Amino acid sequence: MLGAPEQLRHNDPGIIDIYSAKFDYRQPLWENARLETGAKFSQSKTDTDMNYYLFIGDNWQVDTDKTNRFVYTEQIDAAYINLNQRLDKFQLQGGLRGEYTRSKGEQRTTGEVNDTTYFNLFPTFFVNYEASPKHTFGLSYSRRLNRPDYERLNTFEVIIDAYSFYVGNPYLTPAYTHNVQLSHTFAQSLMTRISYSNTTDMIIRTPIEDAATHRYGTTWSNFGRSQNYSAMINYRKTLAEFWTANLTVQGAYSINTSNEASGEFVNEGGSFTAQMNNNFVITPTTSAEVTGMYISGLRYGYFGIQPQGNLSFGLRQQLLKNRMSLSLIFNDILYTMKDKGYVRYENIDYSLYGERDSRYVGLTLRYNFGSTTVRAARNKQTGIEDEASRAR
Repeated sequence: MLGAPEQLRHNDPGIIDIYSAKFDYRQPLWENARLETGAKFSQSKTDTDMNYYLFIGDNWQVDTDKTNRFVYTEQIDAAYINLNQRLDKFQLQGGLRGEYTRSKGEQRTTGEVNDTTYFNLFPTFFVNYEASPKHTFGLSYSRRLNRPDYERLNTFEVIIDAYSFYVGNPYLTPAYTHNVQLSHTFAQSLMTRISYSNTTDMIIRTPIEDAATHRYGTTWSNFGRSQNYSAMINYRKTLAEFWTANLTVQGAYSINTSNEASGEFVNEGGSFTAQMNNNFVITPTTSAEVTGMYISGLRYGYFGIQPQGNLSFGLRQQLLKNRMSLSLIFNDILYTMKDKGYVRYENIDYSLYGERDSRYVGLTLRYNFGSTTVRAARNKQTGIEDEASRAR
């Protein structure tokens, strides 16, 4: 016999304040040399008030076990210096960025507070060699970090349905990546690239189980180490006066390792990605685009991801001497952009399947006001973009 249905609702109003200031300075040095330096200061505060209600009797009542308020503040002070030098056929660039971060997460409901302070240096190096008018070689190295999104730091549980949930982690730290890349370009149409990246403390969803309620969920954690070896080929070709094609093929091999309570966890395997964009000029003001993409299965942290693909078609019409454009797009025509995967991790063994609203028809009308030169100047970044992207 079925029991009475459990009714639950919630609202989570959030306020996010982000302030940022930056300055950049460029100074020509000797011949074909330039010095660039600058600094950036940013401060952010997120205040999320999550309210859950249960329908008991004839009224909605506050669920005190789930209702919570989380406040996170962060301040980042950064400075950088770059040196650019042109030497005959060589273009050289080297730089160093330093960042000092102070953050504080407060779970106002339980009184839990987590303070974090850290300083890091991020070097970059790039060399470009023009061997001939048709052949260009490039070598680069960089170290970078990826900070967690604000909501991923909240410790309280967010219910997805009666059988699944996710919960944040206030002890998340940034992920750090070393990346080395070697590239070659031929006649501005064929580019090949090989690269290696080594990421530590990668921020990733981690499967968990609530044994008491027999529910499965995920949290966010810092995964031990992820190494990725990849090779990519991109070829652009005008096949006819009206038809231009762009083909990108990439192969990669990933090795994910982490030390767990049950021993070393290893998840490794290869992947393959192919994408082809076709642009067709129908009239001087009308064009069409057909795009096809395929992603093979791949390994990521604790997860194995199944293959998926996308076939899309678009039309664009220029109007009013190119000041207005009308675009029509049919995305994921075959409805193959579905999330499928599995987890085999300690005592957890389950499959994942999710469907998104990826198959849709979109119509966009765009009109350019005023001078396009002024518009380009206004589109310059203000320094707030990195922090704003973490407010999801």
